[in-house]
Amino acid sequence: MNNLNTIAVGQLRRIHHVHAPTSLSEIALHLQQLGFLPGEQVIVQRRAKPGNDPIVVRVGTSTFAIRKFEAACIKVETQDD
Repeated sequence: MNNLNTIAVGQLRRIHHVHAPTSLSEIALHLQQLGFLPGEQVIVQRRAKPGNDPIVVRVGTSTFAIRKFEAACIKVETQDD
């Protein structure tokens, strides 16, 4: 299992769970409200230059640009897991 911020562009994954440290708990809730929910498929579509931040991801039928620290709150697994 990896964090979404470590996944290469083009790799399809499934969300396992969203979790953030207490200081970022509102971020985790916001991500869940946007649709980053367990079982949803997610793919990294692009990384901004320089610094690879933000990250453009597609979850379900929606596309979002999220910061690396937000993507680090999303645990993903391969489709086979």
